[in-house]
Amino acid sequence: MKNSIRIYSALYLFFISHFFFAQQIVKEVSYFGSNPGNLSMYIYSPEAISANEKLPLVVVLHGCSQSAQLVSEQTGWNKLADTYRFRVVFPQQKAANNASMCFNWYRSADIDRDRGECGSIKQMIEQFSKDHAVDSSRIFITGLSAGAAMSVVMMAVYPGVFNTGAIFAGGAYKSSVNMMTTTSAMMGWVNRSPAEWGDLVRNENPAFKGKYPKMIIYQGRKDLVCNHKNAHELIEQWTNIHSIDSIADDTINDFANNVNIKKYIFRNASKEDIVTYYEVKNVGHALMINPGNCRDEGGKMVPFSNDSDYFSTYWTAIDFGLIPEPVVAGKKLVNETEEVEFSVPYYKGSTYSWTYPDDAVAVGPENLNIIKLKFGKRSGSISVLENDAAGCYIRYPSLKVEVKP
Repeated sequence: MKNSIRIYSALYLFFISHFFFAQQIVKEVSYFGSNPGNLSMYIYSPEAISANEKLPLVVVLHGCSQSAQLVSEQTGWNKLADTYRFRVVFPQQKAANNASMCFNWYRSADIDRDRGECGSIKQMIEQFSKDHAVDSSRIFITGLSAGAAMSVVMMAVYPGVFNTGAIFAGGAYKSSVNMMTTTSAMMGWVNRSPAEWGDLVRNENPAFKGKYPKMIIYQGRKDLVCNHKNAHELIEQWTNIHSIDSIADDTINDFANNVNIKKYIFRNASKEDIVTYYEVKNVGHALMINPGNCRDEGGKMVPFSNDSDYFSTYWTAIDFGLIPEPVVAGKKLVNETEEVEFSVPYYKGSTYSWTYPDDAVAVGPENLNIIKLKFGKRSGSISVLENDAAGCYIRYPSLKVEVKP
């Protein structure tokens, strides 16, 4: 009897575990073309989504010693795909290609258009687009370490495919083209002019007349594997191909209320954010995560993870436009006695607690996602703390408002 109870209990736990976690398992696709780079393809598509529903696609490249399943758990992309309705492709390296399971971002045979590993990843996107309805204007790519470097390769050789890429501890395209120069590249010793960096990308597609992808860069200042100088070379390369300078148009200290993060924004003449750089203090060669079940929490502690109270995948999805931006919207320059409305995205069941300058007065309710303030003489910051239906607290970045003298 006791043995039967144990068996039933084990089966119960198995099925419960399967119920909660099966949706997070990536699935292998055995055929996706000629596969010139001999890679494996894994995908995640939420079960509630029809294959005919046209949705965005995110391509996620793992780091060295990782796998598709591991990086899906580490990053938390599947959780966001379930909530915000998009699909994910996870290319995976094979030990036969690289004993450390690194993508070969430095081998000419793998980083030239339609050759080797970059050709395989392109075929994965093409096959997935045949099997599922994909919004071709919203295909994104991201990766960590060697996966980051290969993401830059993909953006350089197939610029018309991707909307935006997010690079976590990567480097400029063709900072290395053989095994002998990888150390110099990773240590940040390869220094070229912006035009020289840009030409390396332009030469891959000399006839390309479209828009190059936008780029998001994360780099830890304490990274001993990929020196932070690589971020600056990458900024120079990507601003150059967009014909903008490499001087930031805006900077935000303590981004998302995290004292370790400084955000730099590089814009074009149309005021679009083209390159975004998150410089991170006190973090080494790792992905920033914030384990938990709240909306802005996620990721898993595995090798090359850093519990930083910052779910970088969530913020990347916001930069990709897959999630509503959690900002306080409203005027930044107001008149004394003027009544001004401020707002944040609405979520059903949430209540909101606002803070604002001492001599400003709320006109109407203060617990909604919208507040109207009548200003006094003092400038200051508008911020809000959301308490959602699950009991989670989400603090939005403050909006600085200046009262005209």
